Amino acid sequence: MNQQRLARVRQAMAEQGLEQILVTAPASVYYLTGLWVSPMERMWVLYITEKDCVLYANELFGVEEQEGAELVLHSDSDQPTAALAQRVLPGKLGVDKFWPSRFLIDLLEARSDVLPVHGSAPVDLVRMYKDKEEQQAMIHASQVNDRVMEQAIAALREGVTEQEIASLVENLYQKEGGNRGEGVIVSFGANGADPHHSPDQTVLRQGDSVVLDLFMPIRRYWCDMTRTVFFGQADEEQKRVYEVVRQANLAAEKVLRPGVPLCQVDQAARKIIEEAGYGPYFTHRLGHGCGLECHEPPDNSSVSQAIAQPGMVFSVEPGIYLPGRFGVRIEDLVLDEEAGTAELRDSQMSLDVGAVAKGFAVQRVTESLMESGYENFVISAGGNVQAQGAPPEKEGWSVGIEDPQQAGELIDTVMITSQAVVTSGGYERFYTVDGERYHHIIDPETLYPAQRMLSATVICDDGALADCLSTALFLMEPEEALEFARSQGARAILVTLDGQVLDTQEK
Repeated sequence: MNQQRLARVRQAMAEQGLEQILVTAPASVYYLTGLWVSPMERMWVLYITEKDCVLYANELFGVEEQEGAELVLHSDSDQPTAALAQRVLPGKLGVDKFWPSRFLIDLLEARSDVLPVHGSAPVDLVRMYKDKEEQQAMIHASQVNDRVMEQAIAALREGVTEQEIASLVENLYQKEGGNRGEGVIVSFGANGADPHHSPDQTVLRQGDSVVLDLFMPIRRYWCDMTRTVFFGQADEEQKRVYEVVRQANLAAEKVLRPGVPLCQVDQAARKIIEEAGYGPYFTHRLGHGCGLECHEPPDNSSVSQAIAQPGMVFSVEPGIYLPGRFGVRIEDLVLDEEAGTAELRDSQMSLDVGAVAKGFAVQRVTESLMESGYENFVISAGGNVQAQGAPPEKEGWSVGIEDPQQAGELIDTVMITSQAVVTSGGYERFYTVDGERYHHIIDPETLYPAQRMLSATVICDDGALADCLSTALFLMEPEEALEFARSQGARAILVTLDGQVLDTQEK
């Protein structure tokens, strides 16, 4: 028995005004006891009061008594509710939403002094907040999901059926430690307009949309992710619908933070889809909680009263479904940012610290040289210059800032002492496709190379900070960048897209 979780449930019971509850959902019983039983038609109940915790189980389940919980067994020939009827207290009895009516009716016939009330909340509320162990389990499950999704997409070929892809997915999950076979949504073409389509013998053709909604419990905790791809060439409306759904997904995740009502998260995504003219075709809520069950609290919908809090895990899955034509859905599981984690949603993604690593390294080298007794020096690291002191008989170090439009030409020269000068821009590291230049600094809003300015130079005392700021400013609108640089006590020199030079230090 997990005593910490039990204590939290008892606290929730008190807040709900419940002195006794029956926990019958297999996932909830497992959450508290660590025992997973699929009872089918047999009774499986955890009875909880302020002081008592009693597990009622059929002897066929092979359950042994554990510390912190009394065990009461019955056989197939017994009346399963008899012992429970003798134990429950008169008055209100919280009963969770999954207990079969045949057991509840038998109990009430034996105990007319008992008033059943909805009693799922105490456990549901506690389960919404995943502890560190649960978070790690779900991160692992999502990593498995990434790998399976990658292989499922790679297996798409003309002539393959939905059922063949679904069977492949289920086999891949089993190899990765999936607990049991569950439904997988694979939808080709017009079938994608049905959000809960069951895979059949539909054959994949050129130009079809493919909706892959992959979900499976891994070590009891669920992963759940949906991706939409197009086999062959997508037409213009397919591209437009996909982009609208992608923007809706990004809009929802942008507003998502602890303290925000989930109804506002739903509204942020729904607004994007409605403004694009597809409102009637977004036919479901934005998402649902996920954990020991694929669908569990909190509700992530336009009418949800839940507030996003640290430890919650739920889906964000906007979709557009055009009957008889195609559907698009993009689904991610999200965990609050307060946990201090970064989510890599693609197995081919990796973290690149290039935006800050050089500045940090140069700053550390500077500090090391100073500790060794060096008082006057300059370090040049290709776009990063850091100086200490000044050259002999000079006021400081002269550093030229290159013109991003004319190689070898300067837009300005700055004099520094014990400062760093760092420039970010897309004019040195780039490649060209069909006459279009693509550089390495990506705008997080568009996922394309940033197109707000040509270069951003920062001058300040700390090289690591200068490196961070130069990249950040490059992603902002020029006036916003100038204001932000001032707020950080740094000088910024910006070159706009039309070649204008802006400087926080007015001349």
